[in-house]
Amino acid sequence: MPNFYQTAMFHAERFPKKIAVSDGERSLTFADLCKRARAQAAYLRSLGVSRGDRVALMLNNSIEYLALL
Repeated sequence: MPNFYQTAMFHAERFPKKIAVSDGERSLTFADLCKRARAQAAYLRSLGVSRGDRVALMLNNSIEYLALL
């Protein structure tokens, strides 16, 4: 079963300009969501986080939460 990022990437390759998430005030396309997720992953790697490490998230339901997920 694909994870959220894999599903977003699948759609980003096919429908990059389609809205992926919206919170009523803001929205991100699939391409923008994947770009944000990759940027946040790079930031975590720069802090020393690597594959398999556990990271706690303390966020409300939001676009940021989905990008970090």
